[in-house]
Parts: sequence; structure tokens; C-alpha cells
Amino acid sequence: MAARGLRRVTGAELARAGTYLRYPALTDLDTRVRRWAKWARALVVPADDKEFGGQKYVDLEKAEREAMVPLFKAAGLTERGDQVTCIGYGLTLRGQKGRSGLNTVKLTEQLVAGHGLERAVVEALIVACTEETGKPSEWIEIDIPKHAKVRT
Repeated sequence: MAARGLRRVTGAELARAGTYLRYPALTDLDTRVRRWAKWARALVVPADDKEFGGQKYVDLEKAEREAMVPLFKAAGLTERGDQVTCIGYGLTLRGQKGRSGLNTVKLTEQLVAGHGLERAVVEALIVACTEETGKPSEWIEIDIPKHAKVRT
């Protein structure tokens, strides 16, 4: 028996509303998507400096997408490319690894400590000394499928 005030969602309702209802952690996703859509629609009007409450629309739209990433993580959608639908929008988790760079301090210390190293050994040391220097990033990509009916 369902708790008071709650009812079981039927398959037809699930198909209409989107796949996000399969994940309990995403129950409030439709609110975020509606808020994102509001800012995205406002961005269509050509004005880069449009503001609301002292914040630019571009920043507000980006902040809404960034706020969806923890919801995806909480729902167990952690792989890049994981996708759900919500009120007619397709939401996909996208991301990239941080940049890698050569740590010259480590390389210098290891080369000085070991004289007469072969080329293969030096190349192996360079690979071992390479570490991420940038911060990995993740974001939500939202698109409207051609056949979808967007509900606001």
C-alpha cells in the first residue's frame, strides 16, 4: 500500500514524464530542468549582458546544469554518457579528465640519482612522472529530441 499522499507511478506516466523517475535520487530533477529551461529560453534573446538578481543569465543557466551533476551521482549515474529523459529533455552526463603535464622536478631528481640510464628507462621514468595538473570536469548536456513534447 502506498504512503498517504503518494501513489504508484504507472508505466504510461513513466514514459510520458521521462526515465528519471526510475531513480529515487532524481525525483526533484524536473524542477531543476524547468528552471534550466527558463534560463535557456532567456538566452535565446540576443543579449549577452542580461541579468536577473545581479547574476547573468549565462551563469544562472550553467549553475543549474552544474547542480544536476551531484543528483546524477547520487542516483548512481556516474559513467560519462549516462542518460535520462525528463519532461521531454534528454540529459546526458558529460565530462573530461584533467590535463596531464610533465613534473620536471620529479624527472630531474630521478635522472640525477641514476646515471647511465638507457633511453627505454628514461621514457619509462617520464611516463611514471606524468600526473594530472588540471581539475577534471563534468557537466550535464541537455537536448530536445525531435519527437519529444516538452512539458513545462
